[in-house]
Amino acid sequence: MMANPAKDPLWQAKVTAESVENPALQSVIETKCTSCHAPMGKSEAFHNGAGSYLLSEALEDPLSMDGVSCTLCHQIRSEGLSHDSTFTANFPLNDSHEIFGPYLNPVAQPMINQSGFEPMFSEHIQDSRLCATCHTLFTPYLDNQGNVAGTFPEQTPFLEWRNSNYVEEKSCQDCHMPAVDEAMKISVSPPWLSEMRNPIYEHELAGGNAFMGGILKDNIDALQVSALPQHMDSTIAKSKRTLQSAVETSMIS
Repeated sequence: MMANPAKDPLWQAKVTAESVENPALQSVIETKCTSCHAPMGKSEAFHNGAGSYLLSEALEDPLSMDGVSCTLCHQIRSEGLSHDSTFTANFPLNDSHEIFGPYLNPVAQPMINQSGFEPMFSEHIQDSRLCATCHTLFTPYLDNQGNVAGTFPEQTPFLEWRNSNYVEEKSCQDCHMPAVDEAMKISVSPPWLSEMRNPIYEHELAGGNAFMGGILKDNIDALQVSALPQHMDSTIAKSKRTLQSAVETSMIS
């Protein structure tokens, strides 16, 4: 699902409907919504001096249609994480071309040669506050005159987690990127690389939206989804498994 947030047809329809209903606020609405659903294109546009980023721009931008990439999440820096200023996709980035990971002393030169990014160890890549940058969303609301009067918490799974018992037990990554306790090579390049890493982390990143997974699967060609049907089946199964194992409830009489 991380590859397809900008291809989500329900999201596209909702953003379009909101802009049609509030044409004077189209820029506000669509810039806000593309911040999480098309973060690479929007971030690149703002880096180049843009002050807004519309849905029509995102749909024509290959960066946006690639969804949420490896290099987006792994470039997010630790400064200010979990502060209100980094919520709603205000993730801290800069021009350093540093990529953060969970392993000490990474072999850097091959990645530098291939991508221009330098891999570096940082503990914050395993911190739930990293996920909070997009998964804490405050959305503008309007007064009776149609003016923006403030923001309200539209989606707050990070804040809900932070105020739950899970904060002492599991991070976001523990469930959505489960660890595999097995030593293995994490790259086939360069061929002389012999260092084993343990644990490794499965990038399942499965949420709970199995319904949208089905829509994407059934409309692969129309929505230009690059995954095959069997890939979507796997994602749907992981989403359902996440929902089934997320919480335990009990009846108290």
